Amino acid sequence: MSVQYLVDGYNAIYRISDFLKNSLEESRKSLISFIERTRPQGSSKNLVTVVFDGKPGMISGMRSNSVKIIFTERTNADEKIKRIVDQAKIKKNIVVVTDDKEIQFYVCQLGAKKMSIEQFFIKKEANGPVDSRRVSHVQEHEINQELKDVWLKE
Repeated sequence: MSVQYLVDGYNAIYRISDFLKNSLEESRKSLISFIERTRPQGSSKNLVTVVFDGKPGMISGMRSNSVKIIFTERTNADEKIKRIVDQAKIKKNIVVVTDDKEIQFYVCQLGAKKMSIEQFFIKKEANGPVDSRRVSHVQEHEINQELKDVWLKE
């Protein structure tokens, strides 16, 4: 049975500094690219939907074959995530990825699961629990970037 992950897009961008770029468009692309590359959702059968705040008429050229991208209209991402969970037939197969306590509380009351932004980006072992000594994808990338800055100075 597949799991659907709903990611609070801007919450993820602002919680993980590696995704924060010069513009919101670059930040969104960085987040989506990271999910496509590292597949923190595990199995390719598990669906990932990233929800961003939007406004009527906002058009984004963002496309992904493996990540569904939603820009809200006439509402915000928080309300859209709540509505998606509320309208789902099988709520227990939904995991909402956010650090927003209000959203976490709401979706848990409906029967969905919650996951923090940091938890979503931690490597998972195929046959067991997460090893707390492991380095998360985000930490791995930050370490690599720091090494590049130190060793590859121009």
